[in-house]
Formats: sequence, structure tokens, C-alpha cells
Amino acid sequence: MPEEGKDLPPGRQIYEDEELKSIIWTPIFETGTTEISKDYKRELTKHTYANGVRWAIASNPSRPIEGSPTPFCHDTVEQCYEFFEKKFRPAEDSALSGKYTNFTFIVVDDRCFQADPWELIIACDAPDYGEGDGEENKLKYFRMPLEQGASVLPALEQLTMTPSENQNPDGGVLSSFPPAIMVPVRGGNEESHGMRLATPREARENRRRMIKMAE
Repeated sequence: MPEEGKDLPPGRQIYEDEELKSIIWTPIFETGTTEISKDYKRELTKHTYANGVRWAIASNPSRPIEGSPTPFCHDTVEQCYEFFEKKFRPAEDSALSGKYTNFTFIVVDDRCFQADPWELIIACDAPDYGEGDGEENKLKYFRMPLEQGASVLPALEQLTMTPSENQNPDGGVLSSFPPAIMVPVRGGNEESHGMRLATPREARENRRRMIKMAE
């Protein structure tokens, strides 16, 4: 296994091992004035691995190392989101099975590892209730205890729950609908099992349609 917490060069797969190439990595943006402690990383690894999530810390080549204790020191979640969209997010019309997450990422600031219990910030732009029929992606983020946050990450990334349902680790109302990340192949349907992975755009459209049905 890779060393947890190793820097993640933007836009590139960092591990050559064939097994690791199939992993979808969740980028972590450090925005604090001190680096994430080893104890915090161990606790984060414990809970994210238990929920099938793999993570690595994002690097920022445009930020000089000298005088900047962390790659995204003092950046806002919105600024991290811009970087995520440019450097990590797969193209909207590509298959969902990319190298990095499509809808979620993590931010860790000083407050996260000064809190008791430790916290993390989950950022997500998956469709949610009350957003209407527009196609514009809207960023949502929330601070949660580390263990609880790790438990909801998979459901948010797989679109089986909305950001507003994030307090429910078992998924929300949408978990009763067909998976948004699967669509019928041309000429196929769910009954014939002619399904394929959706693109991010298709998955969003599926989820918006299901949200409208549930509202």
C-alpha cells in the first residue's frame, strides 16, 4: 500500500502498481498554518479505509514552499474547489471510473485537528433538494467529526444521498432509487442488465430527476 498522506501531484496518477491504478483517490486540501499531524492522518486512514475511501494530499506547484507551511494555506473552500475542478475532476462527459473523485473532496484547516473530536470539511457539488432544474453545479460544504464524515463520503460520491442528508450515514431517500451512476447502454434497459457507468453529466441528470420525483 502507498504511504498515506503522500503528496498527490495534480492531474496525474502517482502510483504505478496495477492494483492501485484502479483506486479512485479523494484529494485532501491542507489550508491550515501547520501540516496535518501523523496522529490525525492515522485516524483519518482508519476511518476512511473502513468505508472504502482512499485519500492523498493535494500538492500545489504554484505555491512557493518557503513561507507557506501547507500547500493551500489560508485558501477558502471555494478556492480549493476551483483547483479541484481544474486539476482533478474528470471531464463531465468521461466515464465515472476516473482516477479522482467526481463530486467530493476534503479540506483540512487548523480548526479540524484542534477540535475534540477531530473534524474534517467535506466539500461536494452533487445535486441537492431545492436547487431547481438548472444544470449549474453548486458547491456545498460542511464541517463534521472525522469519523462521521468518513462514513458519509461514499454515499455522497456515489450520489445515493444528497449533501443536505449528510447527517444520515446509511443514505437518504435517494438510496431507494436506482443508482444514478448507472445508465442503460444503447438499446438496453435495467431489466435486461444492459447497463454501463454513467458520465458525471449523466449521473447529475439522473440524480436531479430523482430528486424532483422525491420532492
